[in-house]
Amino acid sequence: MTDNKNVLKVLKGFTELSDSEKQILIRELNEFVNKSDFGKIQTRNEIIVKMSASLGPTNDRNCPCCGKS
Repeated sequence: MTDNKNVLKVLKGFTELSDSEKQILIRELNEFVNKSDFGKIQTRNEIIVKMSASLGPTNDRNCPCCGKS
């Protein structure tokens, strides 16, 4: 297993997903990897917009991937 802390954070978050969410993430990752550089930039921007629109204040201040607050 890798020692890369960034990868480990994402893998920890992945383990928190349901089986159906894992399937969706794997599909999205495969689509992302196969995009052009411009397509990757567009996708990143779309993710930022969707995340900012759907996230509001919560009482849980812990990172869903690494668990740190």
